[in-house]
Amino acid sequence: VTLAVALAAMVAYTVWPHGRAALGLAVVTVVVGGFAFFSLRTMVEASFTRGDVPKDLLIYTQSSPDIPLIMRDINRLAEATGKGYNLPITVDSSDSFAWPWAWYLRDFKCVSYADLSKGEVGTSSCQGEDQPYQVLLVNKANKDRTEETLSQVNPGYYGAPRPYPHRWWFNEAYKSAVQVTKGKDCTAQSGDCGPFRLATWETLFDGFLHGGWPSTWYGFWRDHDPDQVTRLNQGALPSVECKSCGSVDAAAYFPAVFDLKTGKLHTTGLPQVAAARIDSAGRPVFGGAGTFPGSLSNPTDIEADADGNLYVIDTKFRKLQKYGREGNFIASVPIRLKPSDSGEQSEPWGLAVAGDGTIVVTDTFGWRVRVFDRDLKPLVTFGKAPDPAKPAGPLDLFGPRDAIFDAAGNIWVTDTGHDRIVVYDRLGQFVREFGSQGSGPGQFDEPIGLSMAADGTVFVADMYNGRVVMLDSTGAFKGAFPVDGWGGKLVIDKPYLRALRDGRVAVSLPSANEVRIYDRSGAPTGSITGDGEPLNRPYGIVESGDGKVWIVEAGLSRVRQFALP
Repeated sequence: VTLAVALAAMVAYTVWPHGRAALGLAVVTVVVGGFAFFSLRTMVEASFTRGDVPKDLLIYTQSSPDIPLIMRDINRLAEATGKGYNLPITVDSSDSFAWPWAWYLRDFKCVSYADLSKGEVGTSSCQGEDQPYQVLLVNKANKDRTEETLSQVNPGYYGAPRPYPHRWWFNEAYKSAVQVTKGKDCTAQSGDCGPFRLATWETLFDGFLHGGWPSTWYGFWRDHDPDQVTRLNQGALPSVECKSCGSVDAAAYFPAVFDLKTGKLHTTGLPQVAAARIDSAGRPVFGGAGTFPGSLSNPTDIEADADGNLYVIDTKFRKLQKYGREGNFIASVPIRLKPSDSGEQSEPWGLAVAGDGTIVVTDTFGWRVRVFDRDLKPLVTFGKAPDPAKPAGPLDLFGPRDAIFDAAGNIWVTDTGHDRIVVYDRLGQFVREFGSQGSGPGQFDEPIGLSMAADGTVFVADMYNGRVVMLDSTGAFKGAFPVDGWGGKLVIDKPYLRALRDGRVAVSLPSANEVRIYDRSGAPTGSITGDGEPLNRPYGIVESGDGKVWIVEAGLSRVRQFALP
């Protein structure tokens, strides 16, 4: 305001001797000069204050500030290895990821631009030497497939991936602020809010009269910080400077022997497997992202055998992994029938362990069940993809999610897509089935997790009905209680549960980042959230011998132990 008054006074003083003839010029000068100040301010803030952080509605999409930082580490690795500009690097070319790396890496001679959508990394033959790529820059959409390949063909060569936003853009909440038709963003006539619709003008005037879009737009203009105005992006990386901006993310992989903190190469003391460790509160942890044996990528379920060994299903690596009672890696086995065939459908989610150590894995999107012995040797495979044109047969499995062994040694499987539970013997022969679609006794809607208590009571996570169903050992309905927070339709929202030794039941709420404990009447008796280091998409739960529970955290690709509340 002071600057505007000063500018107006200066112009008035200048044109006063010229009288009325200069009035028009004076007005134009004041207006243009006033806006010029704001233009200069915006230019300076967008170019220098915020730089490549998209907090201004000026550039639709731009590279993130992480890219120069990764480039710095690439240069340090090139120097540490002595390879210089001959450092082998591969850049994922899918979804236009080659840019801006093509410019940043313009001096490097051994750069490969490859489509990694199938996860096939290969090796570099640059300079006549067949060798692993020293740096991988991978589209997040291809990260899981790439890590699956690396864990098989080159385990332990690369350290934990460094996630980063590759390119990002201003938060697009402004599009929905003036929605004329609910669910349709106002971007043009295609957004159902063209200038020739009466509803468009009614929406605009309603905002002025009753509040709404003007406050959103004013907040963007006032703060130049979408984080202050709109909901934060749940998938935003902790390190980024804009947590509500949209982004296309990636992961950078460097050799495990390269220390990103010092820029030096390790020569000794490197772990050969993903070691067990503790979190910031001193709680035991194992697994974690990476390509070392024992690393995990989107684990979902966990079980324990009579000796306390732990078994974890790794959905993205498509492996059954075995650990000691403290979380130290022992062995793993692929779930695919042909591990080298990346085209074979497979996405395991659940498992069960019998008293004699026999292990069952439900390969959800392999449409089958696989049985292994205690040494992870395959024994039996049964089940097949259903034919939607025909009624479901006893071996037609539509996304089986979990399994348990009953007292007779039979295998119960949640046939999730068919809203039923199917019982087989250990050879995969059909025994019986029960359940149908619905919300009444004996019915299910998206049954997921299974667990059997010591007294034979079977607990079922009946997801879309938002309840835990209790059955007797024959499958007959005993009762049910609601779980607040279940019932969502998100793909990741698939809850598991565990019958505890004290008679209670622990249930996971993946989208709420919580494990909640109920008694059999349905009364909540406690919860686990992780306190200062929150849970991140919890799924499977298993009770350890000392009365604690191991919880699978798919969001951080790890398993963590907690005391029961």
